[in-house]
Order: sequence, then C-alpha cells, then structure tokens
Amino acid sequence: MSIKGREFIEFAGRCIEQGDEIGYRNAIGRAYYGAYHEVSGILEKAIFVHTHQSIRDYLLKESWLKGNEPFDKMRLISLGSRLKQMHTNRISADYNLDENFSDVDAQAALIQAKKFIEDLDSMYKQTYPDPLTAT
Repeated sequence: MSIKGREFIEFAGRCIEQGDEIGYRNAIGRAYYGAYHEVSGILEKAIFVHTHQSIRDYLLKESWLKGNEPFDKMRLISLGSRLKQMHTNRISADYNLDENFSDVDAQAALIQAKKFIEDLDSMYKQTYPDPLTAT
C-alpha cells in the first residue's frame, strides 16, 4: 500500500488530538514530512535530488533556472524557504528533548503544512490547469 504526503499531515492532526507532548512533537514531524513528500512529488527535474537538504537547496537555488521546473520562480523559492523552516522545527522536536512543545506549537506546524499544500496546489494548477475548467 502506498500513501501520499497529505496523509502525513492528516496524521499530524491525530497526533495533536492525543493531547500530550509526544503527540505534539510527532505532529510537528509529520507535518514537515507531509510537505516534504508532496513538494518532492511534483518536481519534474529533481530525480537526482533525494535528501532533505538537497530538495530545499534545489527549490531555493536551481529549480527555477531555465530548463528546470516549469513553475513560478518566486513560488519555488518561497516553498524552499518554508520547507527549510519546517525542517528546522522538525529537528528541534525530534532532538531537543530539553525543550517543551505544546499544543500551540503543534497547531502552528499543522497550519503551516496545510498552507504549504494549498500554495503548492495553487502553483501546480497555475501551470497545469484542469482541462475541464480551463478556457
């Protein structure tokens, strides 16, 4: 059975419902992974890019160069920057066990991931409009 990145984001919501710090930490991580997998899945020329850092670097520095991705330059850069911030939060939630993570932290990560997906979908539809709705 295969899954989509969006399912990680849905699971992040269920982690928050658990109502404890381990759930909040996992929600932050799952929200990041959902965004990471979704953006990785639409990149057309990033077949050589397989690590978290290389995806972020590709979005920020190369994806928008002529002949690479067909998407808007500033949107790709924005997605790369946001993915970098979500990754930083994920690292903190996974490794900084001395820090406290709350419902607010987890909710913020979930909101950020959902907005990331909305913007990713919008960028994709701008380049590849639905043939049934295109005029």
